[in-house]
Amino acid sequence: MLAIVAQVLGFVMLIPQGILPIIFLAANVQSKSWFLALYVPEPMSLVVAIAFVIVGGLLAFFGTRSVIRWT
Repeated sequence: MLAIVAQVLGFVMLIPQGILPIIFLAANVQSKSWFLALYVPEPMSLVVAIAFVIVGGLLAFFGTRSVIRWT
């Protein structure tokens, strides 16, 4: 059960909270929507988005690896 939660949370942190804000920052999109990284002060936005990518990628990797081991 914990592996599935880690997997889902990891993919949420990776794609919508990490990769999409990086794309928004690169394209200079002004809409913040629900991306947490776009609500922090400007110099830290990219750092927060990269942190989400790293942590989300690790959670998704280890969650997926644990689920695969179960089968």
